[in-house]
Amino acid sequence: MLVEFTISNFKSFRDQTTFSLMASDLDEHQKHHLFTGKQFHLLQSAFIFGTNGAGKSTLFQALRWLSNHLLTPLSSEDYTPPVPFGRDLVHRHKPSFFEIIIFIYGKKYRYGLDGNKDGIQTEWLFETYKGKEKERFIREGNILEINESFVEAKELDKYLHPKKSFLSVIAHYDGETAKSILEWFKKIAWLDRKTNLKEVTPWLKIVQNKTIKKQLELLVRNSDLDIIDIEFRPTSNDIIPFEIFTAYPVYDKSHKEKERLAVPLREESEGIQMLLHTIGFILYHINKGHLIIADGFFDGVLHPFLLREVIGLLHNKKVNARGGQLLFNSFYHYLINPDIFRRDQIYFIEKNPDGFSILYDLSKFDWPKDLETSWDKLYLEGRLGAFPHIKNWKKILDRT
Repeated sequence: MLVEFTISNFKSFRDQTTFSLMASDLDEHQKHHLFTGKQFHLLQSAFIFGTNGAGKSTLFQALRWLSNHLLTPLSSEDYTPPVPFGRDLVHRHKPSFFEIIIFIYGKKYRYGLDGNKDGIQTEWLFETYKGKEKERFIREGNILEINESFVEAKELDKYLHPKKSFLSVIAHYDGETAKSILEWFKKIAWLDRKTNLKEVTPWLKIVQNKTIKKQLELLVRNSDLDIIDIEFRPTSNDIIPFEIFTAYPVYDKSHKEKERLAVPLREESEGIQMLLHTIGFILYHINKGHLIIADGFFDGVLHPFLLREVIGLLHNKKVNARGGQLLFNSFYHYLINPDIFRRDQIYFIEKNPDGFSILYDLSKFDWPKDLETSWDKLYLEGRLGAFPHIKNWKKILDRT
């Protein structure tokens, strides 16, 4: 599970910025919106709100850069340097900073690196178990310090490469800790506007999992689509040995159901295809306990009421029993709502006058419990920040 992610000097983020899923001490939605353990209280979801160009996507791009870097095979000569903040001459030549804290099988790992066009400048890994944090390795340029108890990294310093992470080296040579961390990154489920859900939704695994298949059927029947069933009919295709059909009732003159009309999903409207693929994708990854990151994906794909139900799946203990998390950004201001989220689940991003992004969550605002004004109305009144100040385009053009 993701605990927090910190970056600095990456694209629009100049200063050190932390996106945290550690729950604050708010008394809001404590039963359903948190994973609670002996060492932590983690949020199951978080929502980032902001204007165009504020940095909503950039935060996710930073995590994706780190993931891509770690998962690039050692045999590959590819190295894509991180993009530093370019709007002042000082930071343009400094390395970018990335640090992530995650829980894997009861252990907490803190991993990070500094990188620039020349490669990895510093790198570190710490492990916390039973409340004690221990150094595993620290890298400063070509100098590597490995804790003597971190046996899996012994004698691997000879493979240190200026443009490769040492963590990837350890994983390549079957280090169990390093492999578990890289496996966590592999399981992140990414969604963005370029995602082809028809290709990435794991339908074969969904069909083979009776629990997920049943959940999918129940949700589709209750989504006001008039679909009464989903059928998976066998085919001769070896790769995907079935075709998906949606079933509709066919009525007689007395409006009694007489038969069913089966429609291949590929012939359904684009809206229904997207909905079924989205529900299947989300259900699968929640049930598996994966991190889902949706960058601008939901806007325009799901009706706001359906999106609210998708978010509710993360907060359902029966569906999300294995630590699934959802991070997404959106322009839907109606989501700034105490019925949907806790205040520490709602993040805002805005740019300051110097052009760099600032991230903060709604818990920084303190107001009485009997507040009568809705949260999204406070936003629309400009009282929460991250608000666009747009001049009247018509008047500007009329002056020319």
